[in-house]
Amino acid sequence: MASGELWSRPCVSTFTEEFGVTEFFEGVSNQFRVISALMIRDITARHGPEAVGMAWLLAEPMLITIIVLLLHWYSSGGSSLVPFEAVLLTGYMPHLMLRHGGLAGLAALRSGRGLLFHQRIHFLDLVVARMLTEVVSVLVAFAILFAVFFCFGLLTLPKIPGLVYLGWFFHIWFLFVIGFIFTGLSLRWELVRRLFQPFNLIMIVPYGAFFLFAWLPYDLRQILLYFPCANATEIMRMGYFGTSVPTYFSISYTLFSLVILSAIAIVTLYRGRKHLEF
Repeated sequence: MASGELWSRPCVSTFTEEFGVTEFFEGVSNQFRVISALMIRDITARHGPEAVGMAWLLAEPMLITIIVLLLHWYSSGGSSLVPFEAVLLTGYMPHLMLRHGGLAGLAALRSGRGLLFHQRIHFLDLVVARMLTEVVSVLVAFAILFAVFFCFGLLTLPKIPGLVYLGWFFHIWFLFVIGFIFTGLSLRWELVRRLFQPFNLIMIVPYGAFFLFAWLPYDLRQILLYFPCANATEIMRMGYFGTSVPTYFSISYTLFSLVILSAIAIVTLYRGRKHLEF
């Protein structure tokens, strides 16, 4: 036996035992399987095991986006200096994710609270699984629509793809922050759940769903950029348009604000957990 083996094996074993590396990865793997199973259960429960139900999960966000796009084409005559398809995909589709996923965690807890009697299922698993289902459906719809628009020559490839991915990452993070806050508060006060729809409509503006922030007056734009989702939208548009369209964002501010909001969201969700009725 080589001398290197005599030293390497005990060192690795001691390290994994002392710091619990093996247990950590086993826990992550088990949690991934639990959430994946809950996502599949959620999809089949809401849409059925048939292919039509699965297809509707992806078709709904695409149809809404296409209808809005057709209305724009009809009103503008199809002429625009900036491709409105790109404006919709980088602004309206992230807002659709908020619309579908904002109260998804609350719905998952109320419909699946009986699953919490299982030892391996935590209430956070239900919330995350339902919200991830909405995230995946919108992301897949985004990818399909982009591919279709690209094939028809309506869109070009992004100038800086990494910023597009980063923008989506911040949008998904912001969705979970809002979802956790509304879920936690709604478990305590039913009125909060009813306030989500007005909130969702107001958030169309910070998301820049139908316009570029460069078109806005300076003062209004500065106010909207306090919203992390506005920065995420601008990051995505910088990634797609490059320097051909003015964009305004701060990655450091977006990261800092989301960290602070995440702490508030987690505390709110766990406090609301006490009010979940079985």
